Amino acid sequence: MRPPKALIFSWMYVVPTILFILFMTGLYELIFYGTNYDRWEPSIPKKIKTPYPTWANIMCLLFTSISIFCIPLVMLLEALGIRLSNFEPNEFPVEEVRAIHPYDNYKFSSLEKTLFRITDEELSLSLGLGNKEAGRTDSTKL
Repeated sequence: MRPPKALIFSWMYVVPTILFILFMTGLYELIFYGTNYDRWEPSIPKKIKTPYPTWANIMCLLFTSISIFCIPLVMLLEALGIRLSNFEPNEFPVEEVRAIHPYDNYKFSSLEKTLFRITDEELSLSLGLGNKEAGRTDSTKL
């Protein structure tokens, strides 16, 4: 069963955009304002802003970067042809999944094709159509 369209749209566009904005905002604040904490000074009864030590800033940046940059790193390695796993896309058990969840009659709208970057060639391959049907799919404009 396909996940809802709103969830797929969120995975592809909304969540990466929000994460990028949050990361860049935090990086901007770190660079231009630094990181400070309030320390109580008993000799003068008020709080004093004290900067964190350099090692704490480095650890903060390291932990944040490690958790965020894993996905773009894997994407870059895949684009360069460096595979991190032995899983091949052709190894997916298509026939078993189709036996449980048949979707051969599903027609993708042009909006779905645009938002989810589905080409007619990928669609024909995923449905198991040959080149003859793929050509027909292009001409009928699903």
